Amino acid sequence: YWFGDHGDLHFPLRRQRLLCIRDRPLTEGWFSLGGKLIEEGFLPYTDFYAYLTPFYYWYSYFILQLGEETIFISRLLGQFNLNILFFLTYKVLNINFPKAQSLISALFAMIFYLSINAIISYDFIHIVNIFALSSFYIIATKETPRYLFLAGFLAAMCFLTKQSNGAVIFATLAIIFIYKFWDYKKLIFYPFLGVLLAVILNFLPYYNLCLL
Repeated sequence: YWFGDHGDLHFPLRRQRLLCIRDRPLTEGWFSLGGKLIEEGFLPYTDFYAYLTPFYYWYSYFILQLGEETIFISRLLGQFNLNILFFLTYKVLNINFPKAQSLISALFAMIFYLSINAIISYDFIHIVNIFALSSFYIIATKETPRYLFLAGFLAAMCFLTKQSNGAVIFATLAIIFIYKFWDYKKLIFYPFLGVLLAVILNFLPYYNLCLL
C-alpha cells in the first residue's frame, strides 16, 4: 500500500500492478510507473513510494509526454542510449589507446555489457553509466572551468538517477578530480556549482508541481 502525507491511502498494490501491465510487459512497465503517476497528478515521495532519487521519474514522465506509443518510444530511446554508451566507451579508451584498438575494445565491451546487463535498454543503469563515462572523460581530458562545471553536473546526475550505484560513482569521480587537480584546489568551485545546478534542476519541477 502507498500512503500520502497524512496517512491517507492513495494506491493499493493491485493498482500499481495494473499500471505496470496495462500497456506494456510487466518487466518493462514498472520503469515508467513513476512517470505515469506524475502524469496523473501524484508526486514522488509524498503521494507514492519512490525508491530512487528524482531524475529517473522526470525522465520516465518525459517519455510519456512524447506520444501514446510509449513502449516503442522507450525502446527507441533505449537504443539511442546504448549507442551513446558505445561511443563514450570508445572515447574513454581512446584517451590512452590508439583508435583501432579502442574501437575494437569498445565493441567487445558492449557485447559483454549487453549479454549480462542490458535486458531493458532504457533502464536507469544505462543512464547512470552515460553520466559517469561523460563526467570521467571530461575530468580526464579537460581543464577549463566550463568543462569542469559540466563534469560536476554529470557526476551529480549519477547520484540523482540512482542513489546506490550513483553515490559510489560520484564519490569515485570526486576522488579522481581531487587527485588530478590537487595543486589547483580552487578549481573545485566549478564542479561544485555544477553539482548545485543538478540538484536544483531535479527538485525545481517537484516544487512547481506542488504549486499546481
